[in-house]
Amino acid sequence: MSEILARRYRLLLLAYPSGYRERRGDELLGTLLDDASPGQRWPGGREAASIAVEGLRARLGAAWRRTPGAMWSEGLQMGALLLLGYAAGTVSDGIAALLALSGIAATMRGRWLVALVPTSAGLAVLLPHQPLSWPLGTAVVALAVLALGFRSALGFRSAPGFRSAPGFRSARRPRSAGWLLVAPVALVMQHAPVPLAVAVVAGFLVACLIGAALDPRIPIAAACLLVAVALQNTVGFRPFADAQFVFHPLPASYVLLAMTAALFLAGQVRSRQLARL
Repeated sequence: MSEILARRYRLLLLAYPSGYRERRGDELLGTLLDDASPGQRWPGGREAASIAVEGLRARLGAAWRRTPGAMWSEGLQMGALLLLGYAAGTVSDGIAALLALSGIAATMRGRWLVALVPTSAGLAVLLPHQPLSWPLGTAVVALAVLALGFRSALGFRSAPGFRSAPGFRSARRPRSAGWLLVAPVALVMQHAPVPLAVAVVAGFLVACLIGAALDPRIPIAAACLLVAVALQNTVGFRPFADAQFVFHPLPASYVLLAMTAALFLAGQVRSRQLARL
């Protein structure tokens, strides 16, 4: 019986990254077996869900970033990557698209100031010819915040028991090149049928709200993208020559803005909960 249960626990523990299993796998398995009831053949439902959630959090790296400032900095980094990928896939100017891709490459390496230069240049290339690109504009804001840091401005502090505060700049770490896939996905979505686009957006929102339980960075990054999409479809602004300001009060945009606020709130609440663990 115990061997059958141990085998099933080992399958559940595959949710954890291999390095974590090598270091602590036997310890976790022993604890689980010690707590099992006599004759038990299957892990309990809540126990299995807990193992899966903690394993996914370990894979995401959320388990080792427990200060709100660190969570927000990495969430904004991910959000900037989403925004730049969306912009690269949707802007009509080839130079601006290349500059956005350059911004992605620098952002993936945690080079905020370096990323800010081509992103701002891409925005400048577009402004004389078309209304403000909100994805690029929002990416500029996110990168500027990351470059300047706002830990002290927002009052982020280290949680009790920490020897040092990682602070807002702790997100200077490379990201996967998989973020580059955001650009072609955004391009496909721009020309997708409306029902498909709505279904994808709805699924994206639900996944982000669920993801908040795993990693506060997920809703923060998603909110950065959604606020740009909502503004892009609601506010048109052309600053040069024939300066224009156009406002389209679309109900869908209000829904997106409400979801943006909910995602930011979810990220903030969850990051503070983790800081107290």
